Amino acid sequence: GAYPLVKEWFVYFGNPLRQPELIQPVQPSVPGGAPNLKTLWFAKGPDVEKQRYSTFLACFHLQDWMEEFQALEAPVAAFCCLLAYLMMQVSSLSLEDLSAFVAVILCLKGKSAPQLAGLQLAQVDPRAVHLGAVFVRGLTTLLMANSACGFPFRMDDLMPWQVFDGKLFQEKYQQSHRGCSLEELLEG
Repeated sequence: GAYPLVKEWFVYFGNPLRQPELIQPVQPSVPGGAPNLKTLWFAKGPDVEKQRYSTFLACFHLQDWMEEFQALEAPVAAFCCLLAYLMMQVSSLSLEDLSAFVAVILCLKGKSAPQLAGLQLAQVDPRAVHLGAVFVRGLTTLLMANSACGFPFRMDDLMPWQVFDGKLFQEKYQQSHRGCSLEELLEG
C-alpha cells in the first residue's frame, strides 16, 4: 500500500539545510512478511530470536545471508552487515577500502588500548577520515535498527570501540592503498 512520506535531513555538499527532504519509505523484504512489533519486542523463544535477526538483516537488504552472518561472532557480524550495506550503497568504495575495513575488524581484537594509542602515523589521509566518519555514522543506524528489531544483538556488540578504531583504520587504509600484501595488512 501507500506509505506516508518521511521528512529527513541529509547533510551533503550543496544542501543549505533550509528544509528536510521528503523520502518515500521502502518496505523491507522480511521472510514471512512484516513482523508485529509486540512480537519482536516482547515475545520469547528461538523462533522470535530468528525473526528478530532476519528482520534486522532485512533492514540492510541482507536477509538472504542470515546463515553466513550467524556463523560470525556478534561484533564481526554487525561490522560485516554495515560494511556489506555500505558496499552496496556507495559506488566510490574500492577494493582497497574494503580491505582496510576488513583488516580493522580482524586486527582490532588482538590490540590493546595502549597499542592503539601508540600507533604512529606519518600522515593522515582525509579520505580515510571521511570513510571512518561514514562508518561510525553507520554504526548509529545499526544501533537504531537493533533497537527497532527487538535487540537481536547485545548493544555492547555494536559499540564503536568493539568494532572500529580510527587510527588503526588510517594505518590499514594507507597500507592497503600502498599495495602491501594481505599477510602484512592482516598482520600475519
